[in-house]
Order: sequence, then structure tokens, then C-alpha cells
Amino acid sequence: MKQKRFVCFVASFLLCMILIGCAPSASTIVSLSRERYSPNINHENYTNYKGKVILLASIIDKSGTPNLAYYSPDRTVGYQLFYTSSATINQPVVSFFWYALQKGFERAGIVITPGDPIYDAEMTLILRSVSDREIVFDVLFTKMGKRLYKHTYSVKSHGAPTNDVAVLEKRAYEMIDGMVLSILEDPDFKKIAS
Repeated sequence: MKQKRFVCFVASFLLCMILIGCAPSASTIVSLSRERYSPNINHENYTNYKGKVILLASIIDKSGTPNLAYYSPDRTVGYQLFYTSSATINQPVVSFFWYALQKGFERAGIVITPGDPIYDAEMTLILRSVSDREIVFDVLFTKMGKRLYKHTYSVKSHGAPTNDVAVLEKRAYEMIDGMVLSILEDPDFKKIAS
């Protein structure tokens, strides 16, 4: 009986530690959800991509970012990531970006798939650094096992520093738009996806 109580106590303690560890430790907390992200991408500018299928094979995080949040460079602003607006469980960084980027590309007319056997190109994205001021990432495109190209992109946030949560949330979603637009406007991507 004592052993069963001890196991329950340890399990409860670990669960509490996990839940406490999910919230970023910063003076300003911004909650982001892929549900609230509405891409600001004019699909009329990208009609040549309509119907193209891209296999987004994976997003690899080499940024050193905690699994469930990211921060401003001075760590005074923390960004919690959620599946939906009403969710209470955090979403991992790579999962959040996968689904947000899917929405952005689909707004431009590209179908993003996690595993369709028929696709125009395969994309792997590597997060090199993630903060609310800059996201640096590599994109590797392959087709039938052959590397088409690899590029490093940098998307920077603009505007004066602020603690206004609504402004910071808007800027975070604008940076996701910036990631998508960096790829869409790349001449090499245009060659393989048009």
C-alpha cells in the first residue's frame, strides 16, 4: 500500500513539474496558437503555385530553444505555443511551426502534406535560431532523393520594443508570414515549384 502511494506521489510530482515547466519564465507572456494565426499572404500573387504539393518532411530544431516556448533575446518576453486558443496543453515549437507554415503555404495555394506519396518537392526546415526579433532557418529541398537546393533565410521583426501583448502576438504571426514569403519569393523555389 505504501509503495502504491509513493508511486502515485512521484507520478503526481512529475506531472506538476512538467506542467510548471511548460510556462515560460518571463515578465511578459504572449500566447500563440496556430488557430489564431491567419496568414496575411495574398494568394493572387502566387497563382503559379496553385495546386503544387510539397512534402514538409520535418522541422528540425537546432536553435537551442526550449521545447515548448521561445523568448525575446533578453528573455523578458516569453511565447507560449498552443494548438488552439482554448488549449491548456502547450504545443512543441517544431509542431507549432509545422502547422503554422502549412497554413501560410496553403494560403498561397500550395498543398503541404506530411506524407503524401505524390508530391512536387520535399522540404526539410531547420530552425537555427528562434526569438521574437529574428528567426534564422535553413530550407533543404529534394526531389526523388536528389538535393535541389539548400538556403539559409533570416526573418526579422520590426518595430520598437514593447510589452503590449497584442502587438507582440501580431508581430509573431507576421514573422511566420515572413518565413513563408522568404521561401515563396526565392528564385530557386520558383524554379522547382512553378
